Amino acid sequence: MRARLRPVGEGETVPLSAMDALAQRLQGAFNATAAGDFDGTVLICTQPGGAADAQALLLTVDHGTLAAGPASAGTHADVTLYFHSADEALQLLTGSANPIAAFMEGAFRSDGYLLWIFAVLAMFRAG
Repeated sequence: MRARLRPVGEGETVPLSAMDALAQRLQGAFNATAAGDFDGTVLICTQPGGAADAQALLLTVDHGTLAAGPASAGTHADVTLYFHSADEALQLLTGSANPIAAFMEGAFRSDGYLLWIFAVLAMFRAG
């Protein structure tokens, strides 16, 4: 994925990281109606090149609102989703790829409340 640029200061730009781009895309795809009364945290972890390249994004969903930001080491969440890459996470969360098939192929795994995982998957799909 080619990183987009965002303005930083006068005449200065820095590449948008894959996790920043994922956060922006998920915020744009967020369906507050589907989130309903969900109140919890979701940790999205990617390891595109192995453990050394691990990155994490923390989503906080509070009754129809979404906040996204970087996760610090040791962050605990109600649901943790593991993907090989941020692109794969976006495809699976927004419905462009089949999460059941990805799970069966080992490309996606999760930890946490099973029913909440399905709720999280519904929050980013077109209503």
